[in-house]
Parts: sequence; C-alpha cells; structure tokens
Amino acid sequence: MIQKEKINNTHSKSENTKRLSVQISLTGLSFLISCVKTKKIEWKTQERWLYSLSNPEELLERCVRILENTSIDLHQIKNVSLFYHTPLYTIVPTQLWNSSHPLSYLKYTLKTLPQDFVTHENILHNSAKLVYIPFVNINNYFFETFGSFHYYHALGCWVDYCAELTKNTTSVFTNITSRQMDVLVFKKGQLHLLNSFEYYTKEDLTYYLLFIYEQLELNPDKIPLYLSGSIDQSDPIYSLIYRYIRFVEFIDTQRIETQTFNEEAPHKNLLLKLGIQCV
Repeated sequence: MIQKEKINNTHSKSENTKRLSVQISLTGLSFLISCVKTKKIEWKTQERWLYSLSNPEELLERCVRILENTSIDLHQIKNVSLFYHTPLYTIVPTQLWNSSHPLSYLKYTLKTLPQDFVTHENILHNSAKLVYIPFVNINNYFFETFGSFHYYHALGCWVDYCAELTKNTTSVFTNITSRQMDVLVFKKGQLHLLNSFEYYTKEDLTYYLLFIYEQLELNPDKIPLYLSGSIDQSDPIYSLIYRYIRFVEFIDTQRIETQTFNEEAPHKNLLLKLGIQCV
C-alpha cells in the first residue's frame, strides 16, 4: 500500500455520490466517473496523442476541456483521485532517503528546476521510495474545483502488485500505452529495475525489452514477460515480442476487482484499476 497524498481546502460540500479517477500522462489522459454506492461506471473516456506534451499548461487545458464536456454534473463528485503516469520519477532505497533534499534524487536522471515540487510514496513495504514530480498547476485546478483530493504516481501500486505476484522468482513486467512503456524487473523477488521509455514503433519497444534482458543477464528463453496495458494478442507489438521472448503472458489479474470494467480485457487500463483498488 502506498502513502496517500491528500489536499484539503475549507469549502463545504453538499452530499455527493460520484467518484472521479483521472490518469495523467504526457501522451494521454484517462477519466472515469463511477457511483460511490453502486461502483457502477457512469462515464469513461480517454484521449491519446501521437506525441508527448512537455508543457504542463497544455496538459491542464486538455484536462479541463474533457471535464467540461462530460454529461455528469461535477458538483456530484465526492471523491477525486489523480494518478500521474509520467517518466518524471526515480526509486530510492529507504535507508538512503533524506526528506530534506528530495529534488537531489532526480537531478541526475531528469532535467529539473529549483522550483519543481517533488513528492514521494512508500512502496515495497516501505523498503523504497518512489520519488516524482506532480504538476502543481493541475493539482491547483482540482483543489479549486473539487476541494479535497488524493494524488499518486500510477506506478506505485503496480510495483507493489507485481512484487506480490513474483514472490521469490525472476520476472519481467511491462505496461504499454500508446507511446510509453514501463518496465519492471525482479530478480529472485528483489527489485532490480523500474524505468519508462517513450517509443514510436514496435521495433523501438522490442529493442528496449531485449536490451534490458541482455544488460541484466536475463535469458529470454527462460525468464517470463508479463504484459499489461493497451496490447492484445492481435497486436503487431505482441507478435514481434513473442518472436524473441519465449514466455510471454498477460499479467494475472485475479486479485483485482474488475467487474466494473467487464467490457474490456482485465489487463487493459491496469494502472488505473490498481490505483482505484489501492485508494
């Protein structure tokens, strides 16, 4: 379970019944509004782009436009959760963590600015910190619009979930969206790699995977790869991966409550499903 980030303001709210979950990435947005009591999904939409947006203001504009076009009365929203699915993160072992200088952990892997706001979540039973940069302008918008809300990095619950699945074995997990792939590697149950890559072709994606197998000395004929996200067996990406990695499977989702997503395969939109379950 990850550490929750909660923002409060003093606005009073009437009795509401809706729950809003938003996944924010540099290559797209996903929105889900459900009934708190029945858990029935009442509105769901997503927007994907062929390129990454590096401007937080443009991300906010797109987010606001989508919300304003929903048929759901936003005043009925009771709970709001944001999930940042961006590559603006790193992992720090808890024994090396110093809360006084969080930005210092990111400056060697990301282009950071002194005014960047950095936060973190506990993962792997508090043995590590997932340190990341949320978008302050987007947080401010949700603060002003809805009052109290929580925000997280979308990969936190994914790491914890995959750790439970892998136990003491060696496994590779990858979550795939339209332009981003996240790769997670456990060796004998210990976290060895968490990284995200932007890709443009199926060859790019496969190259990244095979490079990781090679660099971590993982045998592609023996070490399994578990897939999730916007991919299925008919996808050309799947066919190309399967050409080089012998054991390719979709991630086990039996531990996830997916009845409200029964119109799609359980492994799709996995990060949002895991986030909703963790909240």
